[in-house]
Order: sequence, then C-alpha cells, then structure tokens
Amino acid sequence: MVNVGLRDLGLQERSNVAQQYRDATRSDKHAWRGGVVRRMPWVGLLALFLALLCIAGAVAILFFSDGKPIGSWKYSPSVYVSFAYTIANVLLQDAMSRGATINWWKRAIADGTNIGDLHRNWDYGSSALASLKAGRHFNFIAFVTLFLTITPLNGPLLQRSSEVEISKAVSNVDVSIQAAQRIDLPTGYMSGRLRVVPLLHEDFAPVFRAFESGRSIPANKTGCSGDGKCSGRLKAAGLSVSCSSYTVPFSVVPGDNCNSIDPDISQECINAQAGTFVYRSALSWVYDQPGRMNLDIQYKDNSDCEGVLMVQNCTLQAATVEYPVIIDGNSSTISLDPKTTLYDDKVLHANEYEDPGTQGPTELGGFAHALEETMSGYTHIRFAGTIGYEILSTGPAGTRFANMSEAVKKPAPLNQDLCSIYFNDPVPAFLEQARQLMFRTALTMTNTSDMQKVQLNQIRTMGVYRAQYAYLGAAVGLSLAAVIVILTMYNGFWLLGRKVSMSPIEIAKAFNADILKNEHPNAEVDELVKEVGSRAVMYGVTQASTSGYAQGGYEQNKNSGYIQVRSVNQGQELRLEMADPSKVQALVAN
Repeated sequence: MVNVGLRDLGLQERSNVAQQYRDATRSDKHAWRGGVVRRMPWVGLLALFLALLCIAGAVAILFFSDGKPIGSWKYSPSVYVSFAYTIANVLLQDAMSRGATINWWKRAIADGTNIGDLHRNWDYGSSALASLKAGRHFNFIAFVTLFLTITPLNGPLLQRSSEVEISKAVSNVDVSIQAAQRIDLPTGYMSGRLRVVPLLHEDFAPVFRAFESGRSIPANKTGCSGDGKCSGRLKAAGLSVSCSSYTVPFSVVPGDNCNSIDPDISQECINAQAGTFVYRSALSWVYDQPGRMNLDIQYKDNSDCEGVLMVQNCTLQAATVEYPVIIDGNSSTISLDPKTTLYDDKVLHANEYEDPGTQGPTELGGFAHALEETMSGYTHIRFAGTIGYEILSTGPAGTRFANMSEAVKKPAPLNQDLCSIYFNDPVPAFLEQARQLMFRTALTMTNTSDMQKVQLNQIRTMGVYRAQYAYLGAAVGLSLAAVIVILTMYNGFWLLGRKVSMSPIEIAKAFNADILKNEHPNAEVDELVKEVGSRAVMYGVTQASTSGYAQGGYEQNKNSGYIQVRSVNQGQELRLEMADPSKVQALVAN
C-alpha cells in the first residue's frame, strides 16, 4: 500500500498523487482499475434487459390475445400480464438499487463532495419518503426513486389493456344432419271401404304432439359450435304448393219487413234467414292420390254484409325441397328460418306415392289427418229476426282468424251488426303450419341412411379478448421511461476502480475504520468478508487514548438495563464504536 497525505495538497498535486498510486499498484491484484469492459455492471444491465423482455412479453400476450375467444385461453391474458409486470417491476427495483450504488461511489470519488451529499444520495436511493422531503437538496437520485415509486402504475394500466367483449365470427362449417328426403315411414292407418284415415301411426303420434305443443326439434352433435348459429339449406321432405282463387256472391242483408209474418216475404229475407258460411276451411286426402292434399278455404274478407266471399283452393304435393334452416349450437336445436315461408323452399322434385290397394299403413294419410284436425272448421251467419244475427261455429280454425274490430265500432247492439264480422286470410298460416309439420316429420321419422353432410354458414356469438392499445401504450411508455432513467444512473461506471457495493463493511473500510485498518483499501467486499467475516465485533462504549484502549470505569444498572460510566481516567475519551468485544462495554445489559 502507498500511504500519502492528500488533505493539504492542491488539486494538481492530488492528481499527481492519484497517478502515482495507480502506477505503484498497477501490478497489484487490488489495483484501482477502471474501464468500460472491466467495470461493466452486467447484473444491473441484465436486470434491465430482463425487465424489457417482461414488458415485451406482456405486449405480445395482449397482441396475440386480441380477438381470440375466451375459451382458447386456459387462463385470461391478464393473469399472464400480471406475472410479467410484477417480475418487470422487481427487476427494475433491483437495477435501480445497483444504479444507486454506482452513483453513490461515483459521487464519493468526485471532487467537492461532502458527507452530507453521500448521506443524501444513500437516503434518497433507499426511501421514497426521504426523496419526497428532499426540498432544496432534491437531486437526480431522488427523482429516480420517486419515478420508480409510480412505475407500478403500469400494473393497473396493463390490466385495463385487456377486456372482454361480445363478438361475432363468421365461417363455413360442415355439419351432419339426419333428415329424410321423402316420407317412407307410415304416419297413419287407413280403414273401411273408402280407406279413410281415422288413426295416427304410433311413430307419428308423438311427432304431432310435439308439433302441437311447440317443442323445439333437437339436433345433437351436428358439428355446429356450441356458441354459434349455423344457417343454410338442408335437403329434406317438404311440400310444393299451387293455389287458385275466385269469388262468390253473398248477402245476409234481410231487406224490409223481414221481422214480420208476411206471405210475400222477399227473397232477400229468405237468403238472409238461410244465412251463409262466412268462413269454411277443409283439408282432404284420398287414397288414390296418396302424395297429394287439397286445402279448400272460403272466407269473408271485409266488413260488408253483402258482396263477395273469397275462395282459395290449394294443392299440396309431397316433394323434396331445400329448406332454409338454422341450427342453434347452444340449445342443440334446428328450426326453419323464421324470416322465410313455404315459397322460399326450393323444390327439387315431386315425390309420388302408389296406392297400396288395401287398408293399413299410409305414408301421408296420417300427416293429412293430423292437419285436418287443426285446419278444418266453419263459421255460419244468418239473420234470426228480432234478435238480430246469429253465428254458429265449429272447429278451431274459424275463431283463429275472426276479426270483430268493425262490428264492435257500430253504435247499435252487437247482435244487430254481427254481419260486420270478417276473417283474416288463413292461407299463409295454414301453409306454414303444413310446412312446419312436414319439416319436423322429415327430421324425426328417419333412419341411418338419411344422414347428410352439408356446409352451413356459422355465426359464433362469443366473448373475445380485446386489447386496449391506449392503456397498453401508456403502460409500456411508463415502463420504458423507468428503464431509461435507471440506465442514466449507470453513467460513469467506468470511472470506478473495483466492484462496489453499499455493504457496511465496504463503507466502513472506505472511511478507514480502525477495526479494518489492516485490510487492503481497494479490496472488494467479498474479499473483505472472507478475510474478516469471522472476526467478533460489538457496538458499544470504549475508552480511547493515544496509547489505545483502556479497560474499566463502567457500572451496570441492572434495574434499567443500561450501562453507566463510573469514572473516566484523565487523558482518555469515551465513545461509541464498533470494536472488538473485549474492548467494548455493552450498551444494554443481558
């Protein structure tokens, strides 16, 4: 070691002495050696690099999760982001601590530094509260500490960077559906010479009951996603329809003196008293045309008491059609597109059936019989004299479409103006009813050979993760700013001649503590600990003189637990210090 008194030397002389020290210790392993490569703070820079990787990882997680379904991630992106920014903040704190150490030692070797400067640099680097209270001594270290204190705000910002929203994804999907393209299984039984159908087949009866109760048609394991709806066209047994219409005259206006007994009663009165069918509907099927049904409807379509009745005759032919269908993957059901009608079904070809020539099962007879029960009915109106008009009705059909809106507006008693009753057009409802039942039958009364593979358009309504790039940008900006300000703390690291720390051992050696006076002044802390780490020390009261330590002169107060000085020899000084336990009196009694 070179012992040189520096205190009273001028600046130039101190520079020369420092150079002499470097020259003298050049070959010493403890030489003061600076330099960029030799003193590169690898651990601190690695911490900053890993922090950047964590930030980049959080960005990548949010980027790749953007628009992805919730179910595609085992854990939400915010969980992974939480890990990333937590690790990043820990690494930033570690890098900041190492940077503060470098900055402290760089300040220590700078000219014009005082002990207060060193204390404040250490204090501000260790405590955000101290930095906040710095006042006129506020410096760069205090700024970095306060900035690192608010850096964890990147956590809430990153948490807000990923949200869940409902999205629709459109794609094509291949689905498998079992649907009969023609009805080959029996739906009813024929009986009697005319071979009418009085009974439904036991396999068709539950199909009709499900239709009446409005139950959904199940469609399991089709391939349509559980969170989607699949739409397109399905080939199955259906109906083609052709209708014609015309009008017939009617009148229920009684004329004059229709309430009196008059042998010369007018024909108008006779017609009014006989009345007319203002509504009549019937669906028929005959065995010699087994693939066809006839729907005949007559109805009064306005509130006039005389005029014309609408007559419509429709022929429903069994056919193979392409239905517009919708599969609900969530409920595993299939239905016809509610925005369509029978006229939207694409007819591929008619399905013909042969007359079996005997009583027994029939493919479409039971189907027609089921519809007949719901579609057949009539409503008759006649003039009944002084009591006004009388209406008789059978079957449910007429009452479904009756409209009394005009009759109830008249000031006269209702029975006097019942002829104002009219009926809404029942044909669209009846055709849709037949269509729905045929569709249900085609999907229910099937066998394994009826399986079809079709491509449908799938719209998935699902929750997806959506990245909020404004929050992400703010979080990344805050984190990158923290990296930059920490990095500036490392400026000048190459000026230091050894690896430094804030270990109290190294600091004590730097202040030339007496207990470490025999150790090399430029030894690194690891070497110092290795050399003196097993040495016993105690902080307490010592008596010092020019000749060293003196023993005695203490008195223990057992009640208070503290040591009191009994006497001090002349020329000796009492002081508190860290020293060999044999030379120290403990401050607190055991």
